[in-house]
Amino acid sequence: MSKDIRLETTRVPVYALDGSTKEEVEVQIPKADPLRDDLILRAWIVAQANSAQPQGRSPEAGRGVSAISWNTGRGMSRVPRMVSGRAAFISSAKGGHLAHPPRAEEITKRKMNKKERALANLHALAASFDLEAVKSRNHLIPEKMTSLPIVVDEKIEDIDKTTEAYTVLGNLGLSQDVERAKDGRKVKSGKGKMRGRGKRSPRSLLLVVSAKEAKLRRAAKNMVGVEVKTPEELGIPFLAPGGKPGRLIVWSRPALERAEQKWLKSQ
Repeated sequence: MSKDIRLETTRVPVYALDGSTKEEVEVQIPKADPLRDDLILRAWIVAQANSAQPQGRSPEAGRGVSAISWNTGRGMSRVPRMVSGRAAFISSAKGGHLAHPPRAEEITKRKMNKKERALANLHALAASFDLEAVKSRNHLIPEKMTSLPIVVDEKIEDIDKTTEAYTVLGNLGLSQDVERAKDGRKVKSGKGKMRGRGKRSPRSLLLVVSAKEAKLRRAAKNMVGVEVKTPEELGIPFLAPGGKPGRLIVWSRPALERAEQKWLKSQ
């Protein structure tokens, strides 16, 4: 583990599904001093570049036409023309090929050292345990929660109805953050509206469960801005959306225990 990351032992409350404090547990969470915002942003840029689908143009696009220049002596420009006299083939003609089109074989992938990526993940996790960093992302945290992380009883993983999940989040005082994301949906400008990406939604809660088969995945599927992941799936795109750290995370108790074992192994 890097010298600017340390594990700090703290006591946090475990909340029941009705919002009451069930018990207190002692956990070890990563703390960063200083927080490497630059490293987190670079890891996010690499993740975005590597998730993009390669796209390009056919080499013959705009060239499948019989056209040849008529040369001089006709009082016309010397561009390739069809028999009808219409200009074709070149990039400045209607239906012609693009001047410098994107190529599918172009290398757009970016590399990052494994240790740097792991360190960026730890810094992003440390930011999610910092109350001020979470508030700087405009997350709404109830006043009764004066410290992070937010740990909930393992029964939350068995919720399979959206209404039940929303009720539990309301009991915890976290439904206001889901409403913030829902009210913040914006319609994009441009042609993206015709291509299945017409709206932009802010990110809300990140729910961390202990298993991929947890029923909570289905329950939270229709909540705007809410994502459900396991400790093994946590990465920069989920911990620091847009490259900005401080995501509001809700942990189930077994998920936090599994994550704690990973942090201890990284020492």
